Amino acid sequence: MQGIKGKSKNIAEKNGMWKGDKVGYGALHDWVKNRLPKPEVCEKCHAVEPFDLANRSGEYKRDLSDWEWLCRRCHMTKDNRLLNLAKMSNDRKLKNINCLICNKNFHPKLSIRKFCSNKCRYESRKIKKYEN
Repeated sequence: MQGIKGKSKNIAEKNGMWKGDKVGYGALHDWVKNRLPKPEVCEKCHAVEPFDLANRSGEYKRDLSDWEWLCRRCHMTKDNRLLNLAKMSNDRKLKNINCLICNKNFHPKLSIRKFCSNKCRYESRKIKKYEN
């Protein structure tokens, strides 16, 4: 390849910074993106436009046959991230608690909620005001 002023380009193996198979995660993805044509549909479900480059073997080799273009759902399913996300979501569900003012059992929308209603929240402010 000819670059500026007739000099050959310093690309790939010709570059002094070339790391070969010791390349990092992001740089390897960039290398594959530049060489593996993106299909119009996901290579697995054939329904949705692909967004992700997925590694087939999990070894992250500089081998184009070890990579595939997948939609986000197929990629997450393949990596078991969809299952892990569902498990994590169930683990993070908030449990019912008792209101600090009226002791009513309620389901908080946020983990920082301590009162069942605005009325109880305002009541707690009054109590704090009198304590000080």
